[in-house]
Amino acid sequence: MGRTRTLEPKAREVIIQILRDSGGMDRDELVDLLRPYFQFDPEAAKEQALKRQAQRIASQVRDEYGTRTVFNYKADGASRCQY
Repeated sequence: MGRTRTLEPKAREVIIQILRDSGGMDRDELVDLLRPYFQFDPEAAKEQALKRQAQRIASQVRDEYGTRTVFNYKADGASRCQY
């Protein structure tokens, strides 16, 4: 699963130009400006959260001396966990 765009490049350019032209706006105004262009995939968000949680759990595994014993790495395009 590759990265997915939540905002098309052209929409990003337009929003950045509006932000520059406005001279400043608060975060809520910027969020309201982004809302119609934002593409959200709940399944991709869930998968991302699961992978992040798996990484956190793996990084907490330590030996009796407090040294990490599990490491995540990429090999052949796939993420792996090494104990």
